[in-house]
Amino acid sequence: MRVIEVIASLGSGGAETLVKDLSIGLKHKQAEVLVVVVDQLYNESSENYKIKQLEEQGIQVKSLNRKPGKKQFSTFLNFYNIIKEFKPSIIHFHSFIGGFYLIPFMLFFRDIKYFQTVHSTKNFLGQFNRAVQKNIFNRFCKLIYCSEAASKNLSTTYGAGITINNGVTVNNPNCVREKLIEEQQLPADAVLFINVGRIVYEKNQIFLLDLIEILNKNKYKGKLYLLICGTHNSDHIYNELMQRHQSLVFKDQIRFLGVRNDILDLMYSCDLYISTSIHEGLPITGLEAANVGVPMVLSPIPEHFNVFNNTDNVYFPIDSNLMSFYDLISSIKVDKDKEVVIQKRANFIQKYSMESNIDRHYSLFLR
Repeated sequence: MRVIEVIASLGSGGAETLVKDLSIGLKHKQAEVLVVVVDQLYNESSENYKIKQLEEQGIQVKSLNRKPGKKQFSTFLNFYNIIKEFKPSIIHFHSFIGGFYLIPFMLFFRDIKYFQTVHSTKNFLGQFNRAVQKNIFNRFCKLIYCSEAASKNLSTTYGAGITINNGVTVNNPNCVREKLIEEQQLPADAVLFINVGRIVYEKNQIFLLDLIEILNKNKYKGKLYLLICGTHNSDHIYNELMQRHQSLVFKDQIRFLGVRNDILDLMYSCDLYISTSIHEGLPITGLEAANVGVPMVLSPIPEHFNVFNNTDNVYFPIDSNLMSFYDLISSIKVDKDKEVVIQKRANFIQKYSMESNIDRHYSLFLR
C-alpha cells in the first residue's frame, strides 16, 4: 500500500494534526506514506514540529509550493511529478483545494483509489465548487465524514459517505503548572483557564475575553487567567481581538501564548478548558482536553453536544449568552483529580482514539 495524504497546510489545526497522526499510524502498519502540502511551507513552529515528527518515522513531506489563495498551473505540474515518482495506490485528500489539484489525475490515473475526508460541519462550497463536488469528486472518490454531525449536516451537499470519527493520540501528559506560572509570572494561587484554536471568527474568542472580564470583576477578583493558544490567519479578526483586549480592565489576565508544542501538558496543568466556538468540525482540541482529564466548559452547539454530551466533568451553558456562561462557571464544582476523570472517561476516550481512526482507515484502504 502506497498512500499520499494531501492537506492544504501543516500548521496548527485539527485536520493538520490528524493527517500527521494518521500518516504515522499507516506507516506503522507497513504502508509507504508521503504527505503532500498544497501551499508553500511557512517555516512556523507547529508546521516544523509536525514535519520533524513525520520525518522521524521515515515519512517525507513535499510541498506543491502554491502561493496561498492563488491557482497556479505549476501546482498541477508539481503534483504530477510527485505522483509519477511515488506511484501511489491511494490518494487521500483533506481539503477541497487539495482535491482541486487532483482533478486531472482522477480523470486519467484510474488505477489509483481516491478518498476525500470532509473536516467541517458547515457548507462552505460556492456554486462552482458544488458542481465539482457533485460531478467529479463524488464520481471518482470515496467520501469520508469526520463525524456524525458532519455527515448529518452535509450529506445532501457532498453526497453519501461513511463516517470515521476523527481521533487524537495522547501520551501521558506532564504537569507543568509551576513552570507555566514562572514563565508567565503569575501568582501562585492563579486560576488557569485555557482555550486552544486559531484566532478566527468561528472560535468566538472576542466573546471569551468579555466572559473572562466579567468573571474577574464579579467572582475571581483578578485571579483568573486565560491562556489562548493558537495562531491567526485573519488580520481583521486578530486586530479586532487586540482592540477589545486593550479595552479590558483585566487585560493582563489574558495571555496569548501563540502556537505551542506542549498543548497537552498545558491542558493537564490548567483548571478548566473552555471553548466558546460557534461551530466546529469534530472538535479535535476538545478531544485532546477530554483525554487529559481537564474539566471542560463548551458552547452549546450541536458539534459539541454530539460528541461530549453526558461525558464526565463536561459542562454546557443553557444557551450562548454571556451570562449563561457566567452562571455556569460560577456554579460548577469540578473533580480536580484528573487521573480519576481520565478513568471515568475511558469509554469515551477509546471511541475517539487515533488507534481506532487508523484501523478504520487502513481497513477501508484495503478494500
